[in-house]
Amino acid sequence: MDVTTRNAVSLANIFLRRAVLGGVLALAACTSAPSFSQLGSAVQTTTQYALGRLSQLWASPEDALIMLHRQVGTEYEQKIGLANPTTLPGDNFLLLMALATNGRTTGRFELNQFIEHAGGVPAPFKKIDERNLRSTTDSLGVYFWQEYDAGRQTRCVLAFRRLEPHARVLPKGANAMDVMLRNCVHGSTQTALKPIQDAQIRLGVVADVSTRSGGNLTLSPLAAPLQ
Repeated sequence: MDVTTRNAVSLANIFLRRAVLGGVLALAACTSAPSFSQLGSAVQTTTQYALGRLSQLWASPEDALIMLHRQVGTEYEQKIGLANPTTLPGDNFLLLMALATNGRTTGRFELNQFIEHAGGVPAPFKKIDERNLRSTTDSLGVYFWQEYDAGRQTRCVLAFRRLEPHARVLPKGANAMDVMLRNCVHGSTQTALKPIQDAQIRLGVVADVSTRSGGNLTLSPLAAPLQ
């Protein structure tokens, strides 16, 4: 087994252990945290992730190692584990949440609810202040982020964006896709932000959100946007 495979297996085990432990602790504590899912916080915190196939990713981050997926109410998630070259605590990941609202409007992007749904602010970040978020725009729209410096050569970002159907082809049945990136790298802010930028998040598998194993149609970089 090569180093990349061992790292992927190790990261998968860590993600799965944390998902199971989080569910057990939440159930034991009878949590009353505000719910982002229509089924309530108890279901949200006890619904475990399953291991998926990298060939079914909804995005195309270069450093993807594993993919976990789950359904919570009408929300379908993929959590993509990314390579982490740093020694900082926590995992690098790209979280994609497809919102299937059965034709209803998705409403405005609620950052605090999204963070709550994702399990809180990931280390090494302590909290998120919307007033201090940086933002910029690429071909898919605006995205926001907060930075954390851990020395001269290590940079972490916690970034967010919402993708609408006009921005990219969404999984069938989804009205929007909310995205969170936690990425710590040896390099610049731009390097850390790459997985959430248009070049890496534009393309992915076109699948029905209700298909647990994903679809099998991958967009070509040369394909025209669907109407």
